[in-house]
Amino acid sequence: MARPATAAPVAPRGETPPGGAGPRDQAGPAAEGGRLRDLVDRSLAQQTTPAPEPAEQKPPAGPADRTVSVPRDPLLRGLPRSMDVHIPLDPQVFGYNWALAGWTVQPDVLVVLGEGHQVGWVERGLDGGDGWVAVYAGYFLGDAATQQAALRATAQEAARTVHQAYLEDL
Repeated sequence: MARPATAAPVAPRGETPPGGAGPRDQAGPAAEGGRLRDLVDRSLAQQTTPAPEPAEQKPPAGPADRTVSVPRDPLLRGLPRSMDVHIPLDPQVFGYNWALAGWTVQPDVLVVLGEGHQVGWVERGLDGGDGWVAVYAGYFLGDAATQQAALRATAQEAARTVHQAYLEDL
């Protein structure tokens, strides 16, 4: 009885079927053609598969490269309405009735109160360190030339920056 002919597996365009179903298993000039076909297949595979591009080496982002957005007003963050921390500010520097107020549950945020209302706030740790930044009218206060927020060593120094912005109506 005759065996039915089996078809060679279909290979994708530009490739030869795997296994011994081709002329490369034969000796002579046909074997040479099989090797040539293998070289062509490899060449096509290299052309259609793009080599991965090397990743661009970037130095790690330092504090100067980082951008920090101004946080929400402390009174809108869900902190308690009553502030249990009150630090009076020097009346000879600030004038009458200026204080820092805040919360023991959030010691890194203090509201600057002046003349009976919130003028701005100061916040510690936004730079990843212990520096205090001053926020007035929704903006960091700092150097206009470098567009960098000014870091202060203490909350009182940062409050002084808010006070100056308030007096100059920035």
